Amino acid sequence: MPESSSSSTRPPGILFTAFEPSGDEHAAPVVAELKRLVPNTPVYAFGGPRLQEAGAEIIEMTCSRGTMGVSSFAEIGRQMRWRRRLKAWLDDHRVAVHVPTDSPAANWAYCKLVKRRWGQPNDGVGSKTVHLVAPQVWAWASWRVKKLQRASDLVLCLLPFEPAWFAERGVKARFIGHPVFDHPLREEELNWDGMTLPGGKPRIALLPGSRPAELKHNWPDMVESFNRLTQQFDTAAGAVVAVHKRAGERLREMAPDWPDNLKLVQGNRDCPAP
Repeated sequence: MPESSSSSTRPPGILFTAFEPSGDEHAAPVVAELKRLVPNTPVYAFGGPRLQEAGAEIIEMTCSRGTMGVSSFAEIGRQMRWRRRLKAWLDDHRVAVHVPTDSPAANWAYCKLVKRRWGQPNDGVGSKTVHLVAPQVWAWASWRVKKLQRASDLVLCLLPFEPAWFAERGVKARFIGHPVFDHPLREEELNWDGMTLPGGKPRIALLPGSRPAELKHNWPDMVESFNRLTQQFDTAAGAVVAVHKRAGERLREMAPDWPDNLKLVQGNRDCPAP
């Protein structure tokens, strides 16, 4: 497809696609660093508030709180609308690098759209696809590594064993570390939204996830495990992190007998575990 007049006048940009709060948070520090290193390169995103705060130009708000917990039919309709939006947007914006972040099931279709539009060499350079957060196909669907072989030029891994696993299967990958440990611990971070971290030993962090299905399946077992630990260690205390207020309410609903020594932290996942 020939370039439109508007796309030919814009410099090639970097496109991030994230569809969950975790992806929004993983991608945000990368965008902030890109804006520092290459301030004249446009950075766009299908993402959320963290990406917007980091400096990305938001095409669609795909990670907001309002997108959590919708029905399957609503999700299908929304994904179709977002894909139509991307297809139209790509006609007017040249993409040098596409960075699908987390959410591999949602991102496959977006990878195809970007590659189809800008993957062929233009002025000697075609669009590259760099996955941020390696899809954990080694854990649940190793056969899907073939999709990465076709759709990715590089996979950025959070776990140190992943690059070797992917390399053995023909996928170029690089370990970049985990964003939870992306900066040294500062004294002021020992307080979550004005709440002092729980006292006692051991101190336990409970991280049930961000998706409604994760909360449903993980949280009951986590609470039971926490209660067993506190029976064994009567001085133990913990904190559970909820991605937003609704998730916190859902956690409370699923654990009516909330332990006295377990604090709930909502909407702040940049702080270290207790």
